[in-house]
Parts: sequence; C-alpha cells; structure tokens
Amino acid sequence: MVDSRKVVVLGGGIVGVTTAYFLSRQGHEVTLIEKNEDAGLETSFANGGIVTPSMSDPWASPEIPRFILKWMGKEDSPFLLRPVALPGLFSWGVKFLRQCNHTAWARNAGVIYRLCSYSKDTLNQLVADTGIEYDGSRLGTLHLFRDQLSIEVTKRVAETLGAMGLHYDLLDEAACIELEPSLRSQKGLIAGGIHYPNDEAGDARLFSQRLAQYCSNNGVTVRYGESIKRIARSTRW
Repeated sequence: MVDSRKVVVLGGGIVGVTTAYFLSRQGHEVTLIEKNEDAGLETSFANGGIVTPSMSDPWASPEIPRFILKWMGKEDSPFLLRPVALPGLFSWGVKFLRQCNHTAWARNAGVIYRLCSYSKDTLNQLVADTGIEYDGSRLGTLHLFRDQLSIEVTKRVAETLGAMGLHYDLLDEAACIELEPSLRSQKGLIAGGIHYPNDEAGDARLFSQRLAQYCSNNGVTVRYGESIKRIARSTRW
C-alpha cells in the first residue's frame, strides 16, 4: 500500500529530476519546479558525469595529514585549506584527523563503495526502465601513472576495494597503450596503469533533461521558468 501524497520538488538538476522520478514511481502526485527553461542547466550542466565505484577511497587517509601542511594556502592544491579558515574548522578538523588511520579508512571506504555500487546499479536499472540515452559510456576508467610509487599507493587502494568486490586490472605501459591507442605519443613516459572496467560515464545535462521529459510524459507536472520566492509553513495537514 502506498500513502499517496502531493509532493513538490524544487530544482530540476540531476538530483531533483531523479527524486521526482522515484517519488512518482512510488505513486505520489509530483510537481517539479525549475527556474530555468529546461532541466540540468546549472550545476548539472557541466557535471563531470562519472560513475566510479573505483574512487570510493575517502580523503581521510593515513597519508593525508603529512600533505595538509604542504598544501596549505596553495590555491591549486587538491586539498585547499586556507589558514584564515582554521579557527572555524577546528572541531571538524579534529574529527577528520581521527579518521586518518588505516582501520577507519578501510571502514569508511567500504561504506562509500557499497553506496557507489548501489547507486550505479540503480542508475542502470533506471536507464533500462526508461530507455533514456545520455551519451553513456561503459568502457571503464584507466588511471595512468608516471612512477612506481604512485602505482603502489593506488594499488593498495584497489586491493582493499577489490576485496569488497571491485574489479580492476593492473597494466604495464604496453597494455595501457593497447587499451587506449591515443596514448602512443606518451610511450616511454607511462610507468603503468590500473583499469577499472565497471566504471561508467555520461552527460549529466542530457540525463537530467531526458529524464525530466520522461517524467513529464508519465504523470509528473514539470513547471519551468518559475522561481521559489518563499516557503509558507503550516501545521495543518
């Protein structure tokens, strides 16, 4: 039995559209409101569009504390931390550092990997059910390395996730070039690579727009060009 209710979803990005889709499937009367003339025109417009359980390792790792001081204040660092923000980040920082040990890292990686795998399976089921196309690619991802140390560090992550079910292949330079011939110009510069065959990618904008159209054709009221000015609260049901 479904307790059918009227639901309004605010925002037609990839999250809003998929939320509207699943709520509608559950039997709710759904209205999707988007201020632009189409779905997926803001954050989802240029989203990376990668579906990668291989990237389930959390930032809080045993190695990260020694890099924080090195990267501090550098605008192009992968972990940007400005000194002026430190007082407000103190409580969060202590919690973060407590997770920077192998036991916590492995536990957190397992949680993230299960969530990523579930999300990918759900995405594939949605595509099968709706038939939408969004320039999806299921060729996997190839991570390239220029030195052996980088290979060993990433290999340890792959082995941890591999024990949880992640598929990966260790490749030498020749195998990397065979898999991706456009790398021939880099011959002699590649120490090796890791291929994750089950990773996927796609166009998040196309996905949002075509799923929004599917929703509109299947019972969801989609209203474009409308902005939410305020939300009126009421205790009456």
